[in-house]
Amino acid sequence: MMLLGEWERGRALLHKGMRLNPLHPTWFYLAPFTYHYHRGAYEQAYLYAIKFNYPQLFWDQVMRASSLAMLQDYEAAEKVVKELLELIPDFVSHARQLIRGYIKVAEVEDKIISGLQHAGLGDIR
Repeated sequence: MMLLGEWERGRALLHKGMRLNPLHPTWFYLAPFTYHYHRGAYEQAYLYAIKFNYPQLFWDQVMRASSLAMLQDYEAAEKVVKELLELIPDFVSHARQLIRGYIKVAEVEDKIISGLQHAGLGDIR
């Protein structure tokens, strides 16, 4: 629900689910990352990006790179971008399509793209 923009209701349901199952998968952290990122709470977003800890899925690098860039830690963000491009060499060509597969709020998509560009990813189509 949070990825669709229903922030508060989705947040409450997600936290309830996480309490009921403390062994939830780490990809659950994409939603709270998105919540904090869209609000401009980049430190909180980065903490959820770290908890995501799923380096085989591009969101791991996208979350870390974009939040680090928004925190103005460009050196660390650029290192994460290199990890992302090792995982998906042509990510720049497909970034919006991949992000839209999960994020359904255009404003949030644009903010993540902006963060990635600040991280050194270049011109994202």
